[in-house]
Amino acid sequence: MYVPNYFSFRVFGCTCFVFRRHAKRSKLSYRSAICVFLGYGEGKKGYHSFDPITQKLYVSCHVVFLEHIPFFSIPSTTYSLTRLGVIV
Repeated sequence: MYVPNYFSFRVFGCTCFVFRRHAKRSKLSYRSAICVFLGYGEGKKGYHSFDPITQKLYVSCHVVFLEHIPFFSIPSTTYSLTRLGVIV
């Protein structure tokens, strides 16, 4: 009998960091983008994440999740300042 694997399931709407590849960033830009987790890819292995600041949708398997922190509970000034490079 097949036993399903539940380890890849994540909390919808949680905060996540998506790794940005070299082609998508410059030498001095951030290696990851702070996003909200939306769901799973259909037909692809990867997580769907949305960056509300740049309005980009990422599909990647290189994602770090902060499941205990809902994305919209973070003050908007916090992730705006991280984009400006004020907070590292």
